[in-house]
Amino acid sequence: MASYAYNADGLRMSRTVGGTTSDETWGEGAMPLLLQDGSTDYVYGPTGAPLEQISSSGTASFCHHDQAGSTRTMANSAGTVVATYTYDPYGNVHACTGATVTINGTNKCTGTITVTNPLMFQGQYRDNETNRYYLRARYCNPVTAQFLTVDPMVSTTRSPCAYVSGNPLNEADPSGAISQDALTQDEIDQIYAACSSWVQQSMCLQSAFCTGDDCHAVGQIAIDDYNIV
Repeated sequence: MASYAYNADGLRMSRTVGGTTSDETWGEGAMPLLLQDGSTDYVYGPTGAPLEQISSSGTASFCHHDQAGSTRTMANSAGTVVATYTYDPYGNVHACTGATVTINGTNKCTGTITVTNPLMFQGQYRDNETNRYYLRARYCNPVTAQFLTVDPMVSTTRSPCAYVSGNPLNEADPSGAISQDALTQDEIDQIYAACSSWVQQSMCLQSAFCTGDDCHAVGQIAIDDYNIV
């Protein structure tokens, strides 16, 4: 059994699995990044992708990503690869080594378990106990490629539950609210800050994070109109 606790903004603050509770500490900003999970600390790059995790003993492991931002390998401080991951387009783990990826009660990975890494597909947090990704506003099931609840910005996205409108190779949705191409954390913060002053905030965000076939995030009608880049 697992349970989760959230703050007043709906951000997850802890997870309890098998009677053990791990507190979660998040950074500030429009797109909070997980800084500490239990006794493990995380360091991120300019796009918000996890670069490094540091255990309570001070042992560092380094994340290496593909073009979608998914963690494909983990290396130790000597540069030796200690874990690998292979995903389908929606984040299902097809194969892995050196880690623990539990699916239906069985570890999918082979080899000696060397690291524990929850930041996996597109750099987002996978709950080992449920095989679901926690994307801040909602949880996503990679098996069905669907969120468990309706998009809080469905009036803008027009996509109630589908993950990134069926386009996971080109888009990501780390907020669980609206898909976006790979942006730096600073760009994300600036977009949300600029849109927060609009009476019709959803229209502003729709232009900045356009998900339709005729536009792209940071596209022709996006950021320049708000003078934030």
